[in-house]
Amino acid sequence: MPLGLDIIGGLLSIVVYGLLTFSAYKIFTMSNEISELKEMIKDIRRNLDSGRTPPPASPEALVRAVNTASYSEIIDDAIRSEQQR
Repeated sequence: MPLGLDIIGGLLSIVVYGLLTFSAYKIFTMSNEISELKEMIKDIRRNLDSGRTPPPASPEALVRAVNTASYSEIIDDAIRSEQQR
């Protein structure tokens, strides 16, 4: 082979190895960024879940809570009217 073709072949080999090395590096950095994004999404979900209020146990529990609040208001009003006399 002529000397020119050997030099071109060597340069092409260096370029191909460089591209393969850069591709592997880029794949590792992308996988690292994806894992960081997954962690951030998990943190966001944890923060959203911690801010939620639990649903009531049953409709009966809601009725009891409303009745208890109503009775306490009635008792407070009765006490205030007694104190004003």
